[in-house]
Amino acid sequence: DWYLLFPFFWGGGSDDGREDYFAFFPFYADIPQFLTYDRFQTILFPLYVRFDKEGHRHRMYLWPLIGTSSCAENGHERFHFYPFYGHEIEPGRHDRRFALWPFFAWSTENQDTDEPVNSYWIWPLFGWRTGRTVGGWMALWPLFQHTWKENHFTALTLLWPFFHYYWNRAEDNVTQWWFWPFFGRVRSDDQDAWSALWPLIWWRNYDDPDGRTEQQWVLPFFWHVWQEQHSGE
Repeated sequence: DWYLLFPFFWGGGSDDGREDYFAFFPFYADIPQFLTYDRFQTILFPLYVRFDKEGHRHRMYLWPLIGTSSCAENGHERFHFYPFYGHEIEPGRHDRRFALWPFFAWSTENQDTDEPVNSYWIWPLFGWRTGRTVGGWMALWPLFQHTWKENHFTALTLLWPFFHYYWNRAEDNVTQWWFWPFFGRVRSDDQDAWSALWPLIWWRNYDDPDGRTEQQWVLPFFWHVWQEQHSGE
């Protein structure tokens, strides 16, 4: 490879000697193995840009305003013309679209399962998400939100950040809620904690692989930390 006033003018040859390449940026470039891409090409950047990577080809016009992408294997394709319209479609798996981004968006996910999920958003006014075992809604984001998956988790926010409730079975069956800044509580399989007048007063007891810890704080007047190792120390 050779360089002259990099990154404006440089070039070289492929390892097998079958291809020579050069770049006279921003007027022209056609470079294989550029950064993480299989090929990078541009003409009068940002008028036209092309990236190839792992079978996907991305083309941009007036980068990043207009773009198209395609994949030869499964029909996966993308198009966007910010902020007016865009879509990403992978047949049999998902269909995602937007209009006047970020205000309008709709999608269907998990089309290859028996639990497809449909979402519709008119941001920030309201939105909803429906599926056989999952759901959610929002209104006046971020003030009011609720998402859930049946028997797995639920998250509810009312007048953010003042009230929040969260439960997740996969995270040690944690249950967390707060009425900020007056009172909050967290309980799970390995901890029990509460706070008042956050962040001034809080108590916490929890277990970890090393042992058990108890903490009490009344800031700025008092704090106490006690630890007991599993070894008995």
